[in-house]
Amino acid sequence: SAVVPMQYTVTFDDGDRYVYVDNPNMRPRYAYYRSANGVMEAGQPLRAMGDAELDALFAAAGMSPSEARAARAVSKLEGGFDAVNTYDTGWVSIGFIQCISGERGDGSLMEVLASEKADNPDAYAADFRRYGIDVNPRGTLVAIDPATGAELTGSEAVRKVIDDKRLTAVFQKAGRRSSAFRTAQVKVARLHYWPADDRFTVNLGGTRLEGRVGDVIRSEAGMATLFDRKVNRGTIAPFAEVLERVMRSHNCQTLDEARQYEREVIAQLKFRVDFLQDPTLSQPQ
Repeated sequence: SAVVPMQYTVTFDDGDRYVYVDNPNMRPRYAYYRSANGVMEAGQPLRAMGDAELDALFAAAGMSPSEARAARAVSKLEGGFDAVNTYDTGWVSIGFIQCISGERGDGSLMEVLASEKADNPDAYAADFRRYGIDVNPRGTLVAIDPATGAELTGSEAVRKVIDDKRLTAVFQKAGRRSSAFRTAQVKVARLHYWPADDRFTVNLGGTRLEGRVGDVIRSEAGMATLFDRKVNRGTIAPFAEVLERVMRSHNCQTLDEARQYEREVIAQLKFRVDFLQDPTLSQPQ
C-alpha cells in the first residue's frame, strides 16, 4: 500500500547517534510482516571486526579454540552484533543470530539479557537498566515507557520497544558498544545452535544406529557447515539422511566406520559457503 515512511534519529548523551526508517519495503504478500512502524538495520558486519576481537569474544563465551574458529567462520556471514529488526514475526530481533523477544517478550533474546545480567551485572546496568529495560525473574521483558514512566511487561513491553525508537536504540547501542552483551549473544548462540551434541538416528538394513553429531563429524569445516545450517534453518537436517546414504554406499556398519567418509557427508550438506575450501579450518581426511 502507499505509505509515508518516517525517519527517527536517536542521540544518546555520549553522542552516539542512531537513525531508523520505518515501513521497511518488503515484497507483496510477505507472510512475516507484523509492524508497519518497525525498522530494520543490519548493523556493522562481523567480518569488519578484527580476528583478535572476535577470538576474545568467543573465548569469553566459553568456546574452545577449535569451536571458536568454526563459529567465527560462520559468524562473518551474519549481520552485526548490533543488528536490529522490529517489523516481523520475531517482534524484536537483535544481534548476529537474531535472538527474538517473541510477541509475549519471553523469547531467546531474554536469555541473552539474563546471561549478561548474571555474568556482568555492572555492564548490564549500564547497557539496559539505566535506560529502562530489564528481564524479570520469569524471563520476561520489562520496559519503562520513556514518555509516562509506566512499567510495562511482556507483550506491552515488546510493543513499546517497537513503537519508541529510543528503546530500540538501546539494544543497538549495546550490540555496538558492549563486549558483555556481545559475549552473551555468543553464549546463547552456542547453547542453541552448536551442533556437536545433536542426536540422530540411521537405519541400515534393519539395524538402528543412534549417535551424536560429534561421533561422526570431527573437523572444524564440518562443524561450521552444520552450525551454518542450524543458525539459518533451525536444524541440521538433512544430516541423518545424507549420512545414511553415504554409509549405505560404502557398506558401513558402524559410526566409527562412517567417520572416514566425513568429507563426503559434509560436501552434500554445504549451505551458504563451502567450508571444505576454508584454509583457516581443520579439514576431514
